[in-house]
Amino acid sequence: MNIDEFFSAQLEAWPAAAAAYRNLEQVLVRTIDVDGAEVRLQCNPARAVSTDAKVDSASIAARRCFLCSDARPAEQMSLAVLDGKYELLVNPYPIFNPHFVIAERKHLPQQIADRLADMVSLAERMPGFSLFYNGAKCGASAPDHQHFQAVHSDELPVWKNIYDADAVVPGNPIRIAAPCAQTLLKDMEDALGMLPGDPEPDVNIFVRADGGCYQAVIYPRRAHRPSCYFAEGDERVAVSPGAIDMAGVIVTPREEDFAKLDAGMVKKIYQEVSMPPQRTVDVGIMTVPSVEVSFHGEFFGIDPAEDKKVRYDASAISSELRIAPMFDNSEFSIGGVTIGVGFHWQREEEQRFRGELLLKPAAEGTIAVVNRIGVEDYLASVISSEMNAGSHIEFLSAHAIISRSWLMAQIEPRMPWPGEMTESDDVTIKWYDHDDHTLFDVCADDHCQRYQGVGRISGTKAHRAVGMTRGLVLTDGDGSLVDARFSKCCGGATEEFSTCWQDVSLSYLQAFTDDIPARSLPDLRCEGEAVKWIYGRPDAFCARASDEIKATVLNGYDREIPDLYRWEVTYDADELASIILEKSGIDYGELLELKPLHRGPSGRIDRLLIRGTKRSRVIGKELEIRRTLSRTHLYSSAFVAKPEYEGDSHVPARWILKGAGWGHGVGLCQIGAAVMATEGYDHKAILNHYFPGTKLTEL
Repeated sequence: MNIDEFFSAQLEAWPAAAAAYRNLEQVLVRTIDVDGAEVRLQCNPARAVSTDAKVDSASIAARRCFLCSDARPAEQMSLAVLDGKYELLVNPYPIFNPHFVIAERKHLPQQIADRLADMVSLAERMPGFSLFYNGAKCGASAPDHQHFQAVHSDELPVWKNIYDADAVVPGNPIRIAAPCAQTLLKDMEDALGMLPGDPEPDVNIFVRADGGCYQAVIYPRRAHRPSCYFAEGDERVAVSPGAIDMAGVIVTPREEDFAKLDAGMVKKIYQEVSMPPQRTVDVGIMTVPSVEVSFHGEFFGIDPAEDKKVRYDASAISSELRIAPMFDNSEFSIGGVTIGVGFHWQREEEQRFRGELLLKPAAEGTIAVVNRIGVEDYLASVISSEMNAGSHIEFLSAHAIISRSWLMAQIEPRMPWPGEMTESDDVTIKWYDHDDHTLFDVCADDHCQRYQGVGRISGTKAHRAVGMTRGLVLTDGDGSLVDARFSKCCGGATEEFSTCWQDVSLSYLQAFTDDIPARSLPDLRCEGEAVKWIYGRPDAFCARASDEIKATVLNGYDREIPDLYRWEVTYDADELASIILEKSGIDYGELLELKPLHRGPSGRIDRLLIRGTKRSRVIGKELEIRRTLSRTHLYSSAFVAKPEYEGDSHVPARWILKGAGWGHGVGLCQIGAAVMATEGYDHKAILNHYFPGTKLTEL
């Protein structure tokens, strides 16, 4: 028996159900425009049973489950589907004709986490229909019994609104399209993993599979019912949004509510029950004379019938060009993206992105290629680009919080910190920090935070880490956002902020040993103590990183350094002099001395005297030193420079640089944090260790 035959047989055998479907011909319907999107209002008195359903645990326990076979009316028929795991039922309180319920045969609670595959498989078996799911606290009148529902897709305005470039789709849904069930399922799992909730987020979900096109719409929810539902007197509107309402059909049991609802009231209802849209961030990918972009999936303004590889030249971009996706998993790819600019791992690669593509006119015949993306989606890529997406979940969760904190601290307006850079004949003191980008908020490389698109995200851990910590940031004692810094490996001791950037003391960015409890740190500003520290191998979290931990934490190119904790670089004297000339533009002649004049409390040099046969000069701070002494970047400025001589010459023939750590050492030590996670510390303990005195705050 097919579905149509089953439906007809059921109405013939069940007069009450037949009457309910005849009554649908009498319901009142009108359409309104809400921010360009179509929303239908339906006055359906029979739906009062669902609108006012009590779904608290006591009420559920006090009634018999109306989806279990022994509690159904004698006239209600069932049709076994999905190898008998589910039963197809005709809904006796319909919104549309037809309206089905697909209930799991066993009495198990409403929970989508392990049943997404079932939902997609059922949609494949019901072409022309949309399967939908009401979360246990988002419209399900039987939250104690797993079930889906199905109606004709044409009844739901959401499918039309998605394709309207000028419409703001109500409810801020996540929109997914895929060429096959497997891809749809993976992208749905990733999307749900990005949402908060235990054991699952509060959501309404729609899935349809027609003609080889698989689509899903996920509505994250923050409330079951809007404030107007609980109002009294004339202010009350009896609307309790479930999936159908979220998809653009607001069902009102009372005619007075149907009459008074307008676009403003409907918009407020959606705002109160929906998760707010993600704040977006503009990420600068590259600035080039031209760029070739390949589009995968559907984008507004890109004809799917044409070749989706498009070349854009700066000469043709006179004003900002914005290309937006129809679906949240639509992607575009760009080749020749340079990563690790100026570092030893610098290379070009093709990267894939989601979100919007912005092309902006830039200086001297170039265009800025910018990706506008939701902050949480950006973070999933950042923690996968900065570190391996297969890392320990507690480490990734800690990193998600500090990356979110850093980002929000950068893009929120703030007073400039004091600090003057110095440039004279004998001194260069400068630092490199987040610049006030004029065409985007942050760049995609190590200068800000590594962001290498969706290609870096593998598995579900990165999505889970972002979802578990969604909206959480670190704040200081005054409630201000923490400028959460991090580096690869502190080398056993963290550094204070002022050693690397402006002369500002931040209480949460101080120097201490990388261990719990922190040991007394030697005075590494003293040259003798610094030498002993760097030539030694004191115990620390980051000192205990095994090759196995490194393999699960570091991306492939980051593992090209054999030892992050202690390292050694040897230069021929002529080679180092050539590098310094190339990087600084200054000819020192033959190098006679590399003398630390000042070190920070972790032993990192922030004032270095370079003395040659032609001239001498003091340089700083730490990154300027690292940039000057390497064709890429020296791993750290916590080093000892040892000259080697040949014969009776007073000019060194070689320079051996023995160093500690990788990076500036301020804030979180990524390797140390990864070791902490494997040793059983959770993300809160990790953050308390590296950012003492801060607290977790929800934005």
